[in-house]
Amino acid sequence: VRALAECAFSAYQSQPGKEAESVLFPQLPAAVYHADRDALSCSLLKPLLISPAHFQASLVTGGSASAAKDFGSLVHLLLLEPELISTEVAVYPGVGSARDREYKKFLANNGHRLAVDEPTFASARRLVQKVASTLFRGRPLIRFIEESMSECSVYFTEPVTGLRLRVRFDAYH
Repeated sequence: VRALAECAFSAYQSQPGKEAESVLFPQLPAAVYHADRDALSCSLLKPLLISPAHFQASLVTGGSASAAKDFGSLVHLLLLEPELISTEVAVYPGVGSARDREYKKFLANNGHRLAVDEPTFASARRLVQKVASTLFRGRPLIRFIEESMSECSVYFTEPVTGLRLRVRFDAYH
């Protein structure tokens, strides 16, 4: 399995994990990780708790988008991968309205990125400042994050079932 994972993702730096048959990818892009259907993740397996049909349907349809999910993704990105903001996020100057023709055009031109308006971006930045300064083990959480590998991916074979699994850590410390 390790050879298979290393071959499939050979363009990305990897290192052997702590356990046999595991591989750590410190900088695997999120799009590559989430597009992989050869290894199962927690998010992919959750619909299976409802039924096999739900699992199969989720593989075909993918996730649903919402303003709340987009806001969460923005906060997550600002906190854990601020260096990607300029490439992953498009900020509309002013207040965006679904009835505004210019805003609709902005959204259409930025379909490949997370598109938000200025007030939403400002709210997310304020929330990130609060979260970053929250004390964790006696010091600001941002220090813990800075010492960690953010958004690293691990692929491994589960020993009981033999399934190829993957996990993406927010902060691997």
